[in-house]
Amino acid sequence: KASCVRCEAEFLHLTWQEFLAAYALSQKPQSTFDADVTHCAKLVGVEEETVPFWVFVCGLVDTSRLEKVMLLLQEVFHQRQRSEMERRAWIKLALSCTAEAARQSADDSSSETQHCDVEKATLAVIPTELDLSNSRQTVFDIQMLSAALEHSPHVYYLNLQLIECALEARHFQALGAGLGHVKELHLFGNVGLQEGGLSSLASAVKSCGVGSQLETLSIGWCGLTEHDSSSIVQVTHVFPKLRRLRLGRNTVRTRGVVQLSGYLISSIIEEIYLEDNNLDCEAGSILGKLICNQPNLKKLDVRGNPLLNSGVADMLEGVKHSDSLEKLFLNNTGVDDGVIDVVSACLVHRAEQSAQSPAVERSLTVVLHSNNISQDALEQLARRVPATSKDCIECGSFTYNEGKLQEFDYGAFFGKHSLDSSGKELNMRSMGINDNGARQISGVLKEDENVVALDLDGNSIGDEGTAALASALPSNTTLQGLDLGRNRVGSKGFSFMVTQLVGVNATLCFLSFHKNHIFSFTSGQSDSDAHAALHSLISQKT
Repeated sequence: KASCVRCEAEFLHLTWQEFLAAYALSQKPQSTFDADVTHCAKLVGVEEETVPFWVFVCGLVDTSRLEKVMLLLQEVFHQRQRSEMERRAWIKLALSCTAEAARQSADDSSSETQHCDVEKATLAVIPTELDLSNSRQTVFDIQMLSAALEHSPHVYYLNLQLIECALEARHFQALGAGLGHVKELHLFGNVGLQEGGLSSLASAVKSCGVGSQLETLSIGWCGLTEHDSSSIVQVTHVFPKLRRLRLGRNTVRTRGVVQLSGYLISSIIEEIYLEDNNLDCEAGSILGKLICNQPNLKKLDVRGNPLLNSGVADMLEGVKHSDSLEKLFLNNTGVDDGVIDVVSACLVHRAEQSAQSPAVERSLTVVLHSNNISQDALEQLARRVPATSKDCIECGSFTYNEGKLQEFDYGAFFGKHSLDSSGKELNMRSMGINDNGARQISGVLKEDENVVALDLDGNSIGDEGTAALASALPSNTTLQGLDLGRNRVGSKGFSFMVTQLVGVNATLCFLSFHKNHIFSFTSGQSDSDAHAALHSLISQKT
């Protein structure tokens, strides 16, 4: 299970080496290394478990060539008493030696078949995801990480996660040179980005001439405001292949969107995430023009912004003329039944356009969960839109698809997206999930072995739904994080959930109930059941 390894302890370059060693060891049968590993390890005095790391870095299938390289590289293991300059010099020498060994290995292959076997065996141990989230990095640590990524000959298309690492501008300056082979870069929760970090990253990447492979940039929850929008544009310009931009849970506001839209319209961006950025109805007009004029845009997420009916109406005007947009998230945007006329007109127009140009594939899903739209209004929409429409509407506990209005199956949604979210978070925020929907999710959560974190923030789950989710925890050994913030959970649901964690579930390590109504205070007395449950949980975990 080493597809993704977390390094939550203090991060030193030694830890980086040991991580890759463990990864390589887990990906290749130990029996193929046994004889040579023991010999090499004794020769240079290092742990046997680290030898597969050098095999990985050098691009070699066997360890017979490692002796000379390892005699030099062993110095890297003993740099704690050396100066930073000396350590950096040894790292540079070690990396140059590994690159030379890799080239020599390829040149010595006697036939094209053998060369292919070398490449195939090498690729088998290359990590595709490196998660160093929640670890504190020094500038030197980032320099070593960057150097390893830059010079290791067989590291390609890495998904690099440095979430909530307290990185500052100087860290991003050091990181820039190592992004040449990085395909996804996740920097959630690093507030240093708003303090010159974005500009430092952009200038470092530009000066080194790297970053051409990056397709996903995640800079959400970094405290960015409209004043940082020019820096956001600056950093996106140095990544010409960027297709996904995640800016959620910042405060870029309408002014920031105005500055971003000029770049976004002329880019090849396919997915934009702007949830919870305090965008108003004016931003809706700007985003409507973006949808209309950006031929590559497939997904736009603006959930949690107070766009209201007028802002959403302007966005849907742009949707009428878009052939590329596939999914539009308008969850919790403050709209009500008054927006249904605009939604209906948009879908009718798109259906007519599809009938006139059947060769053009036009299929759109508009998500309107957690808004004030009634079932009656949705039934009116179902009567107005022709059954030939290929578009879909998801709203509350209902979905409109292929001319039919039916109840939304949250369990089926969870099951459908579970495999895609394997080892990651499944986002079901602001989807209008009530107690019945929570029961549906609970049914599939009991047997799920993929989802590591489940985000149910901003729904309508009460005590009964919370109890249903809690009942799935004893049999689920995969889920590590559960966010039930901004729901309708009371003391009963909280107490039942906490009870399942005491001596029953040992996997869950993050549980959020922020902005619920768990502890009620009357005449100076708090809810005793909730307090007792919380006390027992803290006592056991401590």
